[in-house]
Amino acid sequence: MSAAVLVNRVLQESLLSLSAAARLFPPLRQHAAVRASTIWRWVREGVMTPNGRVKLEAVRVGQSWITSREAVERFIAAQNPPANPIESTAREQSDEHAAREAAAVQSLLGM
Repeated sequence: MSAAVLVNRVLQESLLSLSAAARLFPPLRQHAAVRASTIWRWVREGVMTPNGRVKLEAVRVGQSWITSREAVERFIAAQNPPANPIESTAREQSDEHAAREAAAVQSLLGM
């Protein structure tokens, strides 16, 4: 995603400082609160998932960094597999089958 698109996307959402974003999370390890430095690490380095690295979207404004509640939601969602992987796989296969059938019909009709 280009920087301009990222800036527009984040600025149109519910803005948060990195400290405020940290307060959205419950205490994680050893009941310690999530710190702004952890949020900054998620912005800079991201976290590894089976599907690759996922970073928290944030933009720089002056000397500060801001993110959004929606960016945090996307960050969390990107780290988690679909609720029912079998169902999503079946849905993808069904969509592929429907696309093949539509292509076959179009070729028969000369479209």
